[in-house]
Amino acid sequence: PGWSKDPPQTIDRMKQSLIDKKPAYIILQPEWSDYEGIYEVNEYVRKNCYEETKMGYAVIFRCSR
Repeated sequence: PGWSKDPPQTIDRMKQSLIDKKPAYIILQPEWSDYEGIYEVNEYVRKNCYEETKMGYAVIFRCSR
């Protein structure tokens, strides 16, 4: 979102996409988690997913459908 021409609109579309597409998994890399839109992704994960496993560079969340 930070690289887009309209970051707020991009974040809104990303949030709606998460709601519409209901991903089965979300993989987050903590070292890459300082960007516009991460708050919204974290809120979605907090409400809809649980941590399944940690890898050396990432955390895998399984999301409810």
